[in-house]
Amino acid sequence: MSRPTAIDVYEFLEGYGIDKDLLSVPWVEKRITSLVIPWIQKHTRLNFSSEQTIIEYLSGNGQEILMLSSKPVNELVSIEYVRSENTLFNLANMVELDKNGGMLIAKTNPGEGEWNNVFQKGNKNIKVTYKTGYDDFIDPNTNTIADDVKEAIIMMTAKQALILIGARTGGGALSVQSHSRNYGDRGKYTDIINNIDMMSYEILKDYMTGVAGT
Repeated sequence: MSRPTAIDVYEFLEGYGIDKDLLSVPWVEKRITSLVIPWIQKHTRLNFSSEQTIIEYLSGNGQEILMLSSKPVNELVSIEYVRSENTLFNLANMVELDKNGGMLIAKTNPGEGEWNNVFQKGNKNIKVTYKTGYDDFIDPNTNTIADDVKEAIIMMTAKQALILIGARTGGGALSVQSHSRNYGDRGKYTDIINNIDMMSYEILKDYMTGVAGT
């Protein structure tokens, strides 16, 4: 799925009378590139830049799964212990990679003994080298993740448009003598803005995590 454009945002706002004559294409596309995309990258483990190689030091947890800090993972290059007697282990052959989830999954059960525990406990004792990143918002492995994220980008940009137009046309809570108007606590388009927040969160929540580089 290609990069979202101002046209995508205008189409999402069909029926609201918001088009390039009311809100310019450069303004909309700057919100996409300078506001919405940086926010998503900051709050998720998604990377929208071109493919890059990441070297990450993870702390073994003695469990079956380790989480990488970025996803999707295009390729697992290598996994090795550092500061350990087990330097001869070929860890790449001992794990399965969940590319979309950014997870390393041990093929052996941690309960089978310390020696068979792939992710032996330690402080930054596992070095992982992997490739990640989209090419123009396309996951080269599945071509699926970008679709829902693109929809979230469109909705979040539409929200910025609604906020601006609402303020420009007198939106917001207003009360004066002999006249009262209240659009809600988020301005003229309170209902749709709240709905956009809910829908975009539902899309992005699976990409958000408090566990990164552990």
